[in-house]
Amino acid sequence: MGAKILRYRQFSVHGHQQVAFFVRLRNKITNHHTSTIMVFDDVQLNTGSAYDPYIGTFTTPLEGVYKFDLVLSSDVENGHGEMMHNGVRVLDVYADKTNQRYYGRGSGTIIVHMAKGDKVWIQHTDTGNTVINGGIETAFSGHLLFTA
Repeated sequence: MGAKILRYRQFSVHGHQQVAFFVRLRNKITNHHTSTIMVFDDVQLNTGSAYDPYIGTFTTPLEGVYKFDLVLSSDVENGHGEMMHNGVRVLDVYADKTNQRYYGRGSGTIIVHMAKGDKVWIQHTDTGNTVINGGIETAFSGHLLFTA
């Protein structure tokens, strides 16, 4: 039995708007350019519709404190990504395959206060022979913890 995919335009509990997303890469990304936004195009959850799967950015609909998670996987040498908040790097994740048998994996979590309209995205930081795996191996997620 497969997982149920949840997508909502607006969802509120006890009068409070809920915001959450969980996205993955459909396909492997290879030989990318530095500072290129990773577009996570396999949307599993997008409650509040704040993640844009066409340009790869999350835009906060409400001021508040948000939690974001990033997991990267690479099966060729390495993969490196950074989480950006309004153009400022707030998290680095490095998936190093050098001493691994199958895949290199890296993950990170951040909790940050965001104003309404702030943006968060993941961008590449390496060039050359680098790979970010797609499918269930690489994911980006976030949700509103509480409004400010």
